Amino acid sequence: MSLYRASDVLMKHREVIETRLFSTARTLFDLQETVTLYDLSNTYFEGEAKHNRRARRGRSKEKRSDCPLVTLGLVLDGSGFVRRLQTFAVNVSEPATLASMLAGLATPAGALVVMDAGIATDAKVTWLVEHGYRYLVVRRGGMRQFDETSSVTIETAGEELLHLQKELSPDGKELCLYCHSPNRQLQEEAMLAQSCGRFETGLHPGCTEWPAQHALSHCLGISPRVVLRSGSDQRNAAASG
Repeated sequence: MSLYRASDVLMKHREVIETRLFSTARTLFDLQETVTLYDLSNTYFEGEAKHNRRARRGRSKEKRSDCPLVTLGLVLDGSGFVRRLQTFAVNVSEPATLASMLAGLATPAGALVVMDAGIATDAKVTWLVEHGYRYLVVRRGGMRQFDETSSVTIETAGEELLHLQKELSPDGKELCLYCHSPNRQLQEEAMLAQSCGRFETGLHPGCTEWPAQHALSHCLGISPRVVLRSGSDQRNAAASG
């Protein structure tokens, strides 16, 4: 209980403590302040958290949507040292959260901000550009056909070969780097084949019933008798096999 009460006191001086700790780490390890990593996560309360104005129910990464949640915003430097920690209302994604986190960091103009695809919305990227920040993000949405003829091959520390393709945006303001991993491709193809196999296995028994055959014939624009006969032929072939 004493530790719990002490935590409340420490929380009141959080900003001063964070600033002093990071300043000491920066001095000891000669850290550069050109890279800022920004990420969002959430945590849950076992109780009702009635007195926490930010606690709300929402989508929990720990599958505890039955509990009140708060979002944690974390800013690190390029070496992984924590610079700022702040709590927000659950599932916050507006650029205002990013702005409030970076505002107190005195980050120099032109600093590189790194975010994962989960929070790298167009609005946040636009905000970074408008305020003089550079950014490194995973592009959200859209599939692209990889052109191996225009790529270069590198070997990772784990001795895996990766194919990289660099492409400049039409306006010349954004550089896109496309990465292709043959091992990852094989893994995803195997997962897709497994999912399709399960779907087809579960779908086939239902297609032999009259309501499903009638609906299928309507979608295909053919006579229900053709679908029914096709299903009978398949059953007969299976029986004779």
